[in-house]
Amino acid sequence: MTIVPIEQYPMPRQWPMRAQSVPNIPRGSVGMVGSLRIIFEYVANGTSANAPVAIPGSSSNVTLGVCCQRLRPTGLVRDKRGSWELSPEAGVWALSGDDAFLAATLCSNIKFMGEILYLLQEPKTISELQAAANDAYHLPWKRTSEVSRRLVWFRDLGLVEFLDYALSYVLTDFGKSFLEHIDVTSPEEVAKSLEDENRPNYTASPWAMELCRLSQDMLAARKPSIGYCPGGKAELVATISAYVSYLVDDKTKGDIEQFSAENYGIKASSADSMLNMLSGIRFVERISRDSYRATDLAKRWNRDASPLDLCCCLHTSCSFVFELLHELESGPKTRAELSAAAVAKYDVGGDGGSEVLKRTHFLQLAGLLKDYRAAEFSITPAGLEMLRKVSIQNADSAVVRDSADIAKGSAVAANVKSWEDGELLTELRLSARDSSNPDRFEKACADAFNALGFKAEWLGGSGKTDVLVSAQSAAKYAYRVTVDAKSSANGIISESQLNFDTLVDHRKLHNAQFTVVVGPLFQGERIVARAKKHGIVLMDVDALCELIKLHDRVPLSAQDYKALFESYGNADLDMLISARGDLTRSAVLLRAVMSCLVSQSDDEVTDGMLSAREIYVLLKAEYPDLLLSLDEIDSMLAFLSSPVVNCVGRAKSEYYAIGSLNEASNKLRFYANVCSMVDKGNML
Repeated sequence: MTIVPIEQYPMPRQWPMRAQSVPNIPRGSVGMVGSLRIIFEYVANGTSANAPVAIPGSSSNVTLGVCCQRLRPTGLVRDKRGSWELSPEAGVWALSGDDAFLAATLCSNIKFMGEILYLLQEPKTISELQAAANDAYHLPWKRTSEVSRRLVWFRDLGLVEFLDYALSYVLTDFGKSFLEHIDVTSPEEVAKSLEDENRPNYTASPWAMELCRLSQDMLAARKPSIGYCPGGKAELVATISAYVSYLVDDKTKGDIEQFSAENYGIKASSADSMLNMLSGIRFVERISRDSYRATDLAKRWNRDASPLDLCCCLHTSCSFVFELLHELESGPKTRAELSAAAVAKYDVGGDGGSEVLKRTHFLQLAGLLKDYRAAEFSITPAGLEMLRKVSIQNADSAVVRDSADIAKGSAVAANVKSWEDGELLTELRLSARDSSNPDRFEKACADAFNALGFKAEWLGGSGKTDVLVSAQSAAKYAYRVTVDAKSSANGIISESQLNFDTLVDHRKLHNAQFTVVVGPLFQGERIVARAKKHGIVLMDVDALCELIKLHDRVPLSAQDYKALFESYGNADLDMLISARGDLTRSAVLLRAVMSCLVSQSDDEVTDGMLSAREIYVLLKAEYPDLLLSLDEIDSMLAFLSSPVVNCVGRAKSEYYAIGSLNEASNKLRFYANVCSMVDKGNML
């Protein structure tokens, strides 16, 4: 063995640029150092990246390429366009055999390596080291696995020993001597680096930034799910990089399944899910019935395997990536709050929880967000800077298309009004699980029914319904609904949590015709059967949020919603399809009639004057799927030509447009605004 001079030890990287995880390679009976020597021999001999690495005493069949992917953050190996080579530091260690130099290389490239040695000048348990990692060094590890892996490396290097009588670890004499020759980052330096707001930890590549120049239509068309990727958060980037490297050459589905089983221990179905994930972010393309290959985009990313560039690729294909950072601009949020925003504002599927967790992992690895207190996330200065440079989806001005191409493929487009509703939907989802504060969910439900056009009163208290909903109309058509709001921390309402007799009593007490129970999710067939027996509607939060969204697009009347309350058991929103179709059809017809008259205004033959029958003939030819009737045309003309609306003029039996479509829109909007005013004194 040759001793490497101390002055040749590698300079430590800045703390933010160091890897957060130690390489997880097979250990076998030869220890981590012995395994590393074997891997380096494979690399030096030019062994194929797809070849399995044989480690004595280990049953793992992990390939050389995957081992190198895991080692790359340490600076010991380098990717050479599909193959691997040793770094200069690895070459020095391989030739010298000086394990102190290897330890110095690991400490200079990985967080909390030399720092552990500093702490172990006095014996400490794994729990004490974990606490220091979390509290003093702000590392987000929730388990002790990362600390344990570091201790394994140090024990194999002879720097640390285990005191079995005290269940603690301490430096060996070699470890004490080694510690004198390396730089250790103090907690104060870590805190300062976290507070540095001048530059982000990473700089995205120009090509990756170009990917993020997306129109609102392109952003809205992204898929809601990222998909499955094996391994924990620390290995996400390395895992994706390993798959891309493997798929540089054409591979069959069977090849990919075998690669996945050998390197990640996952079944064929999980391998298929991983393949779908890579296809979904445009990293893999299918080139024949059973063959796949990495795309040029994937190869370009894999040259550096930058976590930030990967986030850009994800943002291009998946919703709520950089939008998640936008949600954190106003302050730290919990995973539950982010999940609610993902579902309510960006239509991420399910409860949003698992999808949000995946996104936070990628964004944390890129240095764009960080853990903040217990179970909360906050945006970093790098995240704020990135957010200023990319296009994100504007959830508050989404264009909604409704009722299916009723008019010859031309749907009704309406700007969804800026959601006070967006916050309402988020509050509904969050309060539904806040069982320690039931009033919160009750009030949110009252706000929800108010948003649907009802008069909703929050009553609460013992012996009364939570919310009393009234449909305001003439006595003959008015009706009441008692609403019981059930929150649950685990997101499930079971049969035992509902007293159906009490719910019926509340309905009688308030002279109501219907009863609705709102909760996160109703579990079991018996609860539905009993609800039907007692004339009760069970409406989960997803259905209520969807109802508010639908109302924003096509605002039905209280009389229309009566059909929903008359269908007992699980709330069936399909009961409203007919009413929504009728209203949408009327909207299509209104626009069609106005457009027809406006387009004829400068016609030399008609002089802009058309009879109802002529309008019918023109519209029937233009919109054959609408199946118009002359009576409908007559009714719409009567409405548009009424003195109040006055968008269409009438001369005997002929009609003409008064102004443009924009003028008609402004007039109708004026009436709508006046109807929504609370202060009567400000009407004019």
